[in-house]
Amino acid sequence: MHAAPAVRYPVTRSNRIAAWLAGLCALELALLLAWWVSSPQSGVPHVLAFFAWGIATVWAIQAWRRSAVGALGWDGQHWRWETEPHSVDFPEGTARIHLDLQSRVLVRFVPAQGRAVWLWLERRSGRLSQWHLLRCALHAADASTGSLLALPVVSP
Repeated sequence: MHAAPAVRYPVTRSNRIAAWLAGLCALELALLLAWWVSSPQSGVPHVLAFFAWGIATVWAIQAWRRSAVGALGWDGQHWRWETEPHSVDFPEGTARIHLDLQSRVLVRFVPAQGRAVWLWLERRSGRLSQWHLLRCALHAADASTGSLLALPVVSP
């Protein structure tokens, strides 16, 4: 079996996730408003519910704004997570797929030292060949560690 070729893929904040979060927050607000309007009187439960909605909405916005931005690279032997374009020292680590939806992949990058980073990678129209190479490298790395072959064998 051949090793996967080197590839470097940019990671940006997902506009689709931002739209999904905005839609979810708007739906929650609509439900809260419907509950408030249909209630005979407003009170402490309504105030607490709107307060909880506000905290959850702010948290969702902040979580999206803090999502990882950089580049995930595979040099043929090691994974690297690059957060600054002109940095000299990029941390090596392991990258594992946790969800593969063909055009979107959720990856957890664990550096040799430091905290793990969750990366939501999306296929881009201008980088289709890089996307294919990235997915090949991710799956090859999983297969080489045996994680895909760890299922029990069922005999007839």
